[in-house]
Amino acid sequence: MDNQSLRNVLIHDIDLADRTYVFTFEPYLSTMIESIKKTGVLHPPVLALKSEKPVYRIISGLKRILALAHLKEKTVDAVVVDEVNTGPDPDRFLMNFYDNVSTRNINPIEKSCVLNILKDRFNLDEKTILDQFCPMIGLGSNPKVLDNYLPLCMMEDNLKIAVVEEFISPEMCAALSRYSSKDRCALLSLFYALRLGKNRQKEFIRLISDISVIEDKDMSDVIGQENVRHILEDESRNLNSKLNGVKNVLRQQRYPRFMDAETKFDQLKKELKLPPQISFNPPPFFENDKYSIRFEFTDQTEFDKVMKILRRISEERKLHKLDTLIE
Repeated sequence: MDNQSLRNVLIHDIDLADRTYVFTFEPYLSTMIESIKKTGVLHPPVLALKSEKPVYRIISGLKRILALAHLKEKTVDAVVVDEVNTGPDPDRFLMNFYDNVSTRNINPIEKSCVLNILKDRFNLDEKTILDQFCPMIGLGSNPKVLDNYLPLCMMEDNLKIAVVEEFISPEMCAALSRYSSKDRCALLSLFYALRLGKNRQKEFIRLISDISVIEDKDMSDVIGQENVRHILEDESRNLNSKLNGVKNVLRQQRYPRFMDAETKFDQLKKELKLPPQISFNPPPFFENDKYSIRFEFTDQTEFDKVMKILRRISEERKLHKLDTLIE
């Protein structure tokens, strides 16, 4: 390695904005701050001397330095390597990379940062990244991982935090990268408001995306429409009621004829007063005219009761209403 020495460095002289070799994403420093309060800095950060001011670039130890700055410390003991006179040095990035992957788990946003640095800053080809680096950070060597992970570190911090906290998946975050920042943030706010699991998130994105295309409006405008806001802000509703309410509003907007038919069908079922052992179901999405009735029985007596109910339904002629469900 380059010539190096342990020095006491002014934190003011460290360029905290220079992330040439840094891929750390850790929005919460409380644990690091408490650790430093109790034990101090056990492992000194590693810095590179720059020719311009501020005079130091971080190779490793960003969180330690940020924690010290939070604690109003003025200096830090750091390992300083030779001055950087040329462009970014891949060996210095790899020094930080190997140190991190050998001592802790790299979160998905950090994995994205690693891939982007290797690809864009050091111009490594896709095969080298997939074969040599992806397996080291637990991503395997399938080319699809680049599609799923490269966009992550370009997302807004609230989305990054949602990925780190496993509220949304890396794949979902990558899918959201196709939309505008405003739409992404609106979707995430809706996910949080309704506490949507990952499958529900996909369902709501499909609904909202379809509506935005059909009505030629932004997804954020669909989410922000008055009937949705009214449900979300209704303090008398519990979470499940809000979820179903918003979902029904969106489904009515996306599938108006289907939802109207479903409402009429549900009303007809109530009028028929069917017992639990008889189920009456429409065709999927009312795409054809084939309805089904299914019933259960345990003996001749129960069977006779079911037949009596079915005869009563036939005599009442209410099933003629099925002809008017789709108009």
